[in-house]
Amino acid sequence: IGETENINPASSIKHQATIFKDKFFLFFLISLIPVNIVFFQHIGALPIYIVRDLGYSGAVFGFLSAINTVIIIFVEVPLNNAMAHWDDKKALALGAILCGIGFGLMAVWEKIYFIAFTIVIWTFGEMIFFPASTSFTSSISPENRRGEYMGYFQMTFSIALMFGPWFGTEILDLFGSKVLWTITFILSAVTVVMIYFFKKNEKTLQVKNSK
Repeated sequence: IGETENINPASSIKHQATIFKDKFFLFFLISLIPVNIVFFQHIGALPIYIVRDLGYSGAVFGFLSAINTVIIIFVEVPLNNAMAHWDDKKALALGAILCGIGFGLMAVWEKIYFIAFTIVIWTFGEMIFFPASTSFTSSISPENRRGEYMGYFQMTFSIALMFGPWFGTEILDLFGSKVLWTITFILSAVTVVMIYFFKKNEKTLQVKNSK
């Protein structure tokens, strides 16, 4: 009871608010959202595009989705092990641009075998980007507040999942597939450009981790 009485609510609120003073971390979170919106087109605009606009059956889309699943099952762990020594920023940029290329190529490729190839491309982007983003979040988080930082990191996926499928289907209906897939490439490029401006140095991390 005595310990409960010693809790200072104002101090607790102040502690919770300090994450919003970490401008670099907020910039990092914002940089994730564009490419996450692109990725979530695989459950938003992509099935509508393949079945409704291109006229393929639901079974064909199921087969194409299986390509993503099979590659992840057999390739992701060996790929991540092979890239374990990579700098997180380089992996983030590569993953983001592969997602952009994979979805963006559908603006010019409509044949089913080409679409299957684009799925392979953005699947590799997915396998590179998401583990790298988790690793990078861990590396820039203060050790005693890592759970808090990871919570905000996960929130970016929720935002993209909430907004991305709606955004993609609206663009597809209003402007057509070529505009949509071109926009997906642009959004991924925005993430890559933002990653280029990341500034992470050991001195900054040591100051943060000491807090």
